[in-house]
Order: sequence, then structure tokens, then C-alpha cells
Amino acid sequence: MGSIEWCNMTLPPMLAKELSEGIVRQHLQAFADEISSHATECYALVTEGVDSYSTVGNSRFGGDPDLPLGMDWPTPDWNDEKTYSNFVAQINFAELPPLATDQSLPTNGILYIFVNHMLGASEPVILDAIYFEGDKSTLRRCPTPPELSLTNQWLVSLIPQRVRAVPAVSIESCPKLLQRRIAAESEVIDGDPGMARLYKLHAELKRPQQIGQMLGFAHHGQENIYRLVVLARLNQRRLQYDDWFESIEDFDAFIQKLRDMGRHDIANIRRHALDGVIWLQENREMINRHVREWRLLFRLDSNLPMRLEINDFDPLYVFIRHEDLACRDFSNLAGEVTQN
Repeated sequence: MGSIEWCNMTLPPMLAKELSEGIVRQHLQAFADEISSHATECYALVTEGVDSYSTVGNSRFGGDPDLPLGMDWPTPDWNDEKTYSNFVAQINFAELPPLATDQSLPTNGILYIFVNHMLGASEPVILDAIYFEGDKSTLRRCPTPPELSLTNQWLVSLIPQRVRAVPAVSIESCPKLLQRRIAAESEVIDGDPGMARLYKLHAELKRPQQIGQMLGFAHHGQENIYRLVVLARLNQRRLQYDDWFESIEDFDAFIQKLRDMGRHDIANIRRHALDGVIWLQENREMINRHVREWRLLFRLDSNLPMRLEINDFDPLYVFIRHEDLACRDFSNLAGEVTQN
């Protein structure tokens, strides 16, 4: 359950200064080295307002995509009825300013992201992605199919936003050693414990009008979303609720604590999770190895400008394997949403 080891943790000077000043404002100086070692460069995706469709092929969230002539709107293969995937984003890589520390993205072409299937945080999101490197003159605005023919009714009537990418800082917050040290050694300041101030630091690093992110880390409190991706790929997603224990002894101590509190009914129910906990412990290294294969490609936040609300105003995360990104293969993306 450790950190994501692949990322280049060196920040350019301006972003390093921004992070350092934020750490001071949140009274986290005692943990500055650890936080900085878990920070990297990313793109903040900010809205420039409603997209009027005055240009073709620009980066856009929601609304109608600009598809090449002859390219069909994606349709799910799991539904016997004629339905269509929901368009959520097109990203023109040529519009992205270069990052100082990460050159992994293409420098041209357009990535289209559609949601094929999304029910909630208990299961993965199925995505349809199209990467187009051809002649931009073949692009044309493609009207969205009727709402009732779209697969996901949470993602209909999204107000199109013209999007611009801005370099920013992303912090990895899921390493448990970092979490535990901050929780154990930080003081409560102005009513906020250390972990609450770390979350505030995340919020401070967001750009005005930011509604998404490319690259960097998938941040969702103390939850390691990369492990959800891997458990789903291993057909063990049901074990996500048992994936909190460092050892069998840790699990046994949790059960005993429930009994000491008089919660025998819950203790008996949770005791049935032992087989899953054992499987997770026995396969720890294999899971960690697979976790390191994935990185965050894209995050779309629930936001008011688009009138996008997923679950409890949660984000949609899109992950890609390193080797797939290096090969410009966007056909095997993994999607996740959270809820809280």
C-alpha cells in the first residue's frame, strides 16, 4: 500500500516555491521533506467559459465532440438496445504547454473520452477512448444523440466548456507512512488536525476555475484508487472493503476492538472477510507490482460550470498503463469514480 514510485518528483522552481509556501501556510513544515518528495508536476485543466464552438478541435469538456469524418459515435456492446456512450472530453495535445519534468504525453493529436458504463463507486467505469492523429480539416462538430439514447443519465446535457491546461503541483497523499506520521506527530491548529491541513494544501494548489487535471496523482483522501484499478483487473474488486489491513494480526486486532466495544454482531460479519484479507496479504507484492504499472491520465471533477454532478460531487478518474502511454495506445484505459 506504498507510494507510486514511478513519478518524477522534481518540481520546477516556481512550482517548488508555491508548494513550499503552501506548506508553511498550513503549518506542515515538520513534514516538508516528505510532502515535497511526494509531489510532482501536472496540468490543471481550467475552464475559460462556455464553448461557443467557434473553433474545431480545441480542448473541450462536455457538449458535442468534433469527430473526424467517417468516425462513428461509440456505442456499448453490452446493451441490446441502440444506445450511445456519453461524451465527456476531448483533449487537443497540441494545445498543452510543455511541462518541465514530464514529457510523456503526445505533442499532437486529439483524445476523445466517452463513458460507456458508469453505475457508482462500487464498480469500475467502462470507457471508450479514441485517439486521432489525422488531418484536423476532417473534423466536424458531431451533435449528441438524443438524451434518452445515452447510456448514463448523470452525464446528459453537460454545458460545453472550453478548457486550457496550466502547469500545477500534484501531491500524492495515499502513502500510509506519511499519513500516519502526520496524524501522530502534528498538532491541532485552529481546530484542524494535520491530515485536515494536508487536504487544505491540496485545495490551495488548485487553480482558479480548475475543473480537471492531467497527469500527477489521483488524490482521494486516504484511499488508494490505483489499488481499486488493479483489484478490478484481477477480478477481485469485491475485496476493496478489506484492503485496509497491513497484516492478519492487524485484522485480528480490528475484530477484537469491535468485540471490546460490544459490537459483536459487526465483528462476526467482518470476521467472514478473513479469506479475502488472507488473499490480499499473500498477493501483496503482485498487487503492488501491478499498481506501479498505472498512472493517472486524466481527472474530470464534478463542477458547476458544466452542471456535472457525479455521486456526492465526486470526480471521474481515468488511468493508463505506462507502456500504453509510451506507445500512444489509449484503447485500454481504466475508469473509476469515488463517493463521499
